[in-house]
Parts: sequence; structure tokens; C-alpha cells
Amino acid sequence: MPETRPLTFRAAKAYLLLTACLYLLTGILGLFGNGWGFASFLWFSNVVIRPFPAIAILQHCAGFSHCSIYGFSYISSFEPLGPNFLFFTLTVIVVSLLAIWASVAAARGDRRAQLLWMVLAVVSVISALGNVGADLADWGGPTYRGSVTAKSILYVSLSLTYVVAVALVLVYSSHRTLAVWGDLLRVNRSRTPAVEEQSNLAQQHG
Repeated sequence: MPETRPLTFRAAKAYLLLTACLYLLTGILGLFGNGWGFASFLWFSNVVIRPFPAIAILQHCAGFSHCSIYGFSYISSFEPLGPNFLFFTLTVIVVSLLAIWASVAAARGDRRAQLLWMVLAVVSVISALGNVGADLADWGGPTYRGSVTAKSILYVSLSLTYVVAVALVLVYSSHRTLAVWGDLLRVNRSRTPAVEEQSNLAQQHG
């Protein structure tokens, strides 16, 4: 009898797969015109999480003992039309392809795929919080904004949906793995008496 999978698990798996395909599409579009056009629109829309403020913070804090979100420009060299955008785009494509594979493999209990999606979920949260930090710092302006825009709140919410989807897939796949091992143990236990009986009969005939 085929295994019945919960609707929440199937929805979470499909959501992760759709998310990976969306980032792959955004990366492919970035190969044309150095990100100008559709790729730029997607990266600065509400469809995918904009990672550039978080990258700018990491670049600013690299090598500094004291790191602050204030007093520096949030323009990153990895943004569309930036000098490093092609490298960023190629990285997004490679990671998206791996995420597509992981969306299917993680549901089957593959540890590497599960680890990859956990890392990606953490990266998405960090990227979303980078936008929050940029809002609070007024994007490098001379004043403190002190408020978070609706777009940054949406990014945080979107990253949390990734976390929930990954958690659902991990929980179900863990239960599935335990169930498989339980079935194997039950089969081995049921076979043990029969094997012992055959061994005893062979000894008697010998």
C-alpha cells in the first residue's frame, strides 16, 4: 500500500522547490545586461529577499573590531550593475540548482540536502534582517530613521516561511526514517525464529 504523505509536508516540499526555481530564474535573468531589467526588478521587489544590505554590513564589518550599522553607505558591489554582480549571479544559479535537488532529497532523509536547506534558511533570515538594519540606519543617511518599512517586514516574514517549510520537511523525513528503521527491525525479528528453526533442522539432518 503506498505511503500517504501529509498535506503539510507536500505543501512544504513544493514551496521549497518553487522558491529555489524562483531564485534560479532571478539568477539566470541576471546574466543579461549585468542585472538591468527583470533581474533588477526581482531583486528589489517583494518576490525574493534582497540580500544586498546584509552583504554591505558584512563587508563593512570585515576586519573591524567594532561593528555598527550606522555611518556607512549600504551600496554593495554585488548589486545589479555593480562590478561583482556577475559573480553574485553565478553563485545564485549554482546554489539554486543545489536547492532544487535538496528540495527533493531532503524529503527522502538525505542529511546533506537537509543541512543545505537549514543553511539557506539561516542565510535568508540574515538577509532579511539586513534590510531591517538598513531601515533603522536610514540607509547610511545622517539621521536615525527609527522605523522599519513594510518591505523589510515582508522580507522577514518571507524568511520565516522558509524556516517553517524546512522544519516541516525535516520533521516528516525524520519520522519517515524512524518508521523505515522500525519496519526493518520488525522484519528481522520475525525472520529470526524461522532462521533458527531451519538451522536446527539442518543440524538434525547432519
